[in-house]
Amino acid sequence: MEKRGKKAQAQIITTVLLILIAIGAIAVVSVFIFNLVSENLGGTECFKTVAEFEIKSGDEGATCYDATLSQVLVTVQRGQNAEFNLTDLSITVGDVESSTTFSYADDIDAGDLPAPGEKRTYTLAVTGGVDSVTVTPIIGKGKACEEGKSEKDVSACD
Repeated sequence: MEKRGKKAQAQIITTVLLILIAIGAIAVVSVFIFNLVSENLGGTECFKTVAEFEIKSGDEGATCYDATLSQVLVTVQRGQNAEFNLTDLSITVGDVESSTTFSYADDIDAGDLPAPGEKRTYTLAVTGGVDSVTVTPIIGKGKACEEGKSEKDVSACD
């Protein structure tokens, strides 16, 4: 009878140990998967920028190239519902042969970044012709959001 009790005890201990090993393995795998998923989903913040930036021209704003002064005026409007941490704007101007990228943080001296619902005009000194402009929002710690970029052809200023 005593032998049978020890055998039953050994089976219970084995079962408990197997359950603990399974729980440990699940914990390790879940930590790995959580880190992998959170790294890859970190870019979803950029989807908030989609259709929230628009380059304005004509009656709505001054986006044009002044060849006499060698400068481009770029009017950018941020959407009313654009609730994200905008830390910089990357404005690329150029023609078929070359382009120049300006960073609000480094190159552009034009006041603040546009708040939700606001419109700002930036004056950029350029060399060479300009026929297009692209504005790309930068959010957080320097993440360029290609999903939210806005492109427009540029005409001569009046």
